[in-house]
Amino acid sequence: MPKRIGLTEQEVHESRHKHGSNGFKEIKSRSFISRWLENLLDPMLLILMLALVASIFIEVMHFIKGQDPSFLDLIGISIAILVASLTSTFFEHRNESAFRTLQESANRTSVKVYREGHLQEIPIDDVVVGDLVMLQTGDKIPADGIVIEGKIAVNQSTLNGESEEAIKVATDHLTQEMSNNLLDEHQLFRGTTVVDGQAYMQVITVGERTIYGSLAKSLQSPQERDTPLKVKLKVLAHRISRFGYLGGLLMAGILFWRLSRSLDGPIMAIYSSDIELFFDHLLQALMMAVVLVVVAVPEGLPLMIAIVSAMMMRRMLKDQVLVRTNAGIETAGSLNILFTDKTGTLTKGELEVVALWQSGASATEPSQRLAETIIQTSQSEYRTESDEVIGGNSTDQALMRWIVRHPMQHHDIKPLDPSKAELIAFSSARKWSAVTIPRKEGKWLSKIKGAPEMLLPHCHHYIDDNGEIIAMTQAVQQEMQAMMQQWSDASMRILAFAWTDHRLQADKAIENPLVLLGLVAIRDEIRQEAKIAVQQVQEAGVQVVMVTGDRKETALAIAKEVGIANSDSLVLDSSQMHLLSDSELMEALPRLAVVARAMPQDKSRLVRLAQQKDLVVGMTGDGVNDAPALKSADVGFAMGSGTDVAKEAGSIIILDDNFVSIQQAILYGRTIYHNIQRFIVFQLTINMSAVLVTLFFPLVGYEPPLKITQMLWINLIMDSLAALAFGGEMALKRYLKERPKRRDEAIVTPIMLEQIIVVGLVIFGISLYLLYSLDMALFFHYGNNGVNSWSTAYFTFFVFAALANAFNVRTSELNPLANIDGNPLFWRVMIFIAVVQIFFSSFGGRALDGYGMGIGRWFIIFALSLAVFGAGMLHKALRIRGDHRV
Repeated sequence: MPKRIGLTEQEVHESRHKHGSNGFKEIKSRSFISRWLENLLDPMLLILMLALVASIFIEVMHFIKGQDPSFLDLIGISIAILVASLTSTFFEHRNESAFRTLQESANRTSVKVYREGHLQEIPIDDVVVGDLVMLQTGDKIPADGIVIEGKIAVNQSTLNGESEEAIKVATDHLTQEMSNNLLDEHQLFRGTTVVDGQAYMQVITVGERTIYGSLAKSLQSPQERDTPLKVKLKVLAHRISRFGYLGGLLMAGILFWRLSRSLDGPIMAIYSSDIELFFDHLLQALMMAVVLVVVAVPEGLPLMIAIVSAMMMRRMLKDQVLVRTNAGIETAGSLNILFTDKTGTLTKGELEVVALWQSGASATEPSQRLAETIIQTSQSEYRTESDEVIGGNSTDQALMRWIVRHPMQHHDIKPLDPSKAELIAFSSARKWSAVTIPRKEGKWLSKIKGAPEMLLPHCHHYIDDNGEIIAMTQAVQQEMQAMMQQWSDASMRILAFAWTDHRLQADKAIENPLVLLGLVAIRDEIRQEAKIAVQQVQEAGVQVVMVTGDRKETALAIAKEVGIANSDSLVLDSSQMHLLSDSELMEALPRLAVVARAMPQDKSRLVRLAQQKDLVVGMTGDGVNDAPALKSADVGFAMGSGTDVAKEAGSIIILDDNFVSIQQAILYGRTIYHNIQRFIVFQLTINMSAVLVTLFFPLVGYEPPLKITQMLWINLIMDSLAALAFGGEMALKRYLKERPKRRDEAIVTPIMLEQIIVVGLVIFGISLYLLYSLDMALFFHYGNNGVNSWSTAYFTFFVFAALANAFNVRTSELNPLANIDGNPLFWRVMIFIAVVQIFFSSFGGRALDGYGMGIGRWFIIFALSLAVFGAGMLHKALRIRGDHRV
């Protein structure tokens, strides 16, 4: 064995200077300010900013005309902009900070290297080219290099997606360059994990020059396309602004016409002689137009989106889903296609014994002889004090865990003393391993574990339940072959265990007859909850495609069992997919269910082509090889146990690696969408009625019935308080029965628009009745405070009409209290608004025109507000619900 010296400190310094560090350039975390500035570009916030500019224009004109400017509107809009943008920025920044903390804790990795002839532990970033690294079971390989001593089994799934372990052995040929061939039996790569054995590696490549590093470097943010919700909000913002501008111009034209018609004499002559009067009338008309535009803008929508996203972020974290950006949640609800990994997501990510054949039939518990053979041929060891299985490869560990679960079969069995037995290690050529134990009088006992095709031809007998040796009959063989075929069809790996009283040798084939102890089937078992989740995701209209590095047969068996594939599904492996042109693959995409032996570029290609079909694409992944596809997908679901590079690329981190959590993300995304739709109906209904009132009264020569201070309170109701109320609506399972929304589908559906118009016109009609009816005038114009009572009454009606409408809007059920137990915040907000409104109406004084009303007047106000509620209920009752539900 060569003496292990390693590098000297001088050589370490020279190597680092020549070849660079093993660390990566840290991806700079975006600052709070940069996130906030980006959030200010939200289409709805841009409309609010235009409204803010318009409000500033009004107050400047007031100042020019010698009137006292009122800054309440400016303050209200500014607060709406700041709160909405800062709320979303705060929660995004907080979740990003949590993610960074998670990454930092994962990055505290030390490496065992030889330097100056001594074994040292150093940080992974300090590794340099030329270092001699000691690798043991469980270690993550810190850089790219070659094995110069020892033999190890390595899990390379982080780079190639394959769950099968790669055997790496020493080479005498030292090289200064890596071929980057994952199949090379001498080369090791950063990010992969040692699952068995011990070896020494010479480092050849470090840092960003490793395969791991080059993939990480390639993730410089590409141009990300807009999320579906952002696309829809842009359309809504455009329509609202167009409505506001056209309405404003119409308002200005009509008001200017009315002002000019009030002049006594020829209009042109009067304006020609009095230019100041002309500009005064024109300014009044323009100011009223600007007021209408400001009233039409749904100020609370950006805040509502921020609040509901923040609330969903907190709920999702409890469900093991860490959302890094708001866009991740909302887009998850719009997914059309989801490309998912298999290992650890649909399966448990850990091999288990799932079936047993012994004593000529299927069984549930191993016999003591079989348990003894498994223990004595295993490289794993069970430690009682820590109740854990250590050492060995994943197959040995699965077998040992299975034996430990049957204590009656193993408690007296001791592992073999290696000094008293001959160990024959497994090789891929002979496909079996064995222990050969010397006995008295020169006899031997050999216990064997291996592939059934290598052992069964030599098994002429088997042991029954009584320990008797029984001749292997043709009937038993046929039954055993049929059972093994079933196991193979279910993607199980089969191991045979046998013994012989002859001495086996590593360099010779088996020649003596064997006695079969049993057959054991193992596999990475499917998560039972994943089956249900896949079905629910498919019922939600999301196509699920398994993309895995496993063999085609294994992948198809798992896909069928979990419900992804059926007899009509298209199943491709990487080589077959490469033969298809982009247009052919796009055409085949709707039938695609499985892609086996997938390469990293296959995932990126699938994402690109699906997006070209205008589909909203989700991608799951955990390895470095998955990172480019995670980054380019509309939603990248990175696994919590995955590599740092994958988690950096993902927009959502699935902390428990469970497909059920992905299903929950889709559900929460759709809940956000529905809650936003509810809020839009609520706010645009109020906005429409407010616009009609604002437009109508000045045109007939009256001052608008609502004061600025009253509108400020109404805006507060429509903005933050309503956002809290609707944002807390619970996720309903029926959302997973709906089809995904198209990217170009309007967020305001025809049914929503109909509801807005109907209820908005009812509120406007009741407003006219309340303000113009002689009966109402006589009823409210009473006593010295008659006019004030009339203004108080209308202010109170408008607020209570909004509250009544909120109960209608929050559910599509005829029962306005349906599922309200899941949103206790709604009750609290509604009660708070009602109590505060009663206080304002009774004690608001001049600031809010609140001078109190008698019981009779309160009764009338409640009755008129209930009429709004009744109109909404009638509209729902007359509609065919189901697909039209919000």
